[in-house]
Amino acid sequence: MSTVARAVLAVACLALALVGYAIGSYAPASSAAAAAMSDPDATHAASTKPEATKPSSTATSAPSMRYAALAEQAEGGDRDAAVALAELVRPCAMRAMLDNEALHLDALLDPDAPSRAHFAKNPKSLEAFEKQAGISRASARDADESCVGMTPEQIVARGHWLYRAAELGDARSAFEFGRGDFLRFEPLTHLDEVAFWREHAESMLEQALAGGERDALAFLAAGHDAKQERWFDGPRFDPDPVAAYAYYLAMSLASDRVDVQVEGALDRLDRELDDADRIRAREQAAEICVSNPALGCDRDAPTTD
Repeated sequence: MSTVARAVLAVACLALALVGYAIGSYAPASSAAAAAMSDPDATHAASTKPEATKPSSTATSAPSMRYAALAEQAEGGDRDAAVALAELVRPCAMRAMLDNEALHLDALLDPDAPSRAHFAKNPKSLEAFEKQAGISRASARDADESCVGMTPEQIVARGHWLYRAAELGDARSAFEFGRGDFLRFEPLTHLDEVAFWREHAESMLEQALAGGERDALAFLAAGHDAKQERWFDGPRFDPDPVAAYAYYLAMSLASDRVDVQVEGALDRLDRELDDADRIRAREQAAEICVSNPALGCDRDAPTTD
């Protein structure tokens, strides 16, 4: 594959990922959300700079005034306000990413760019890229309008509000925080955000699972699987093949269809574990199923050999 073709493919993947994230709907708060984390003193506010969570004293725009009102309510214990804040700043946090995407696409679409030769042979690809460039520009403009007057510190505080909403019992926010995508879509100027996320991601995903967020299983399994993708400067959690096997097995038992990726991971880990660890992993999977009846695991499946 040529250099131009690889560049085109890479930008296309980034574009699709960004658009999917931008237009994805935010699920409402779960009525079955779990209680706050077992360590209530480990608040996210203690790990971030105060200005990241306080409204600007001079802000008078509608978005900044709404931020200020919601922030006061959320810090006072209003779960819905914290959820609303995380949603309010999401497009703002994506603003830089959307700008960069538009710039990359415009560079590829430039009449003098080498990529034009590729597009000359693939008119449908050119049409798709032109459409995506327009979407990126429009999304960036929308972010400008919805985030006018908000400070950079407020914009990058999305992780804070996700964590706060989770502390107040919102399972969906716990899932959003635990999977860490909020870190992908904001400038990583505060590296303490990554450190705090890494410290609490697993417990947040466990809280999300207890609150009915079934998708948390996949992140818990992959997070302990040393063969899965690394996340920022290392794996999501400490590699633990027993825990990974247990979560993959719970996923398999909870699914009404065969997932070849899950089954493949189980086969691989099954070969790596000895008999004692395999039994322990299956016992853990059974415990996960019993503790989370909403998963609907197959109760007749054996947990040990």
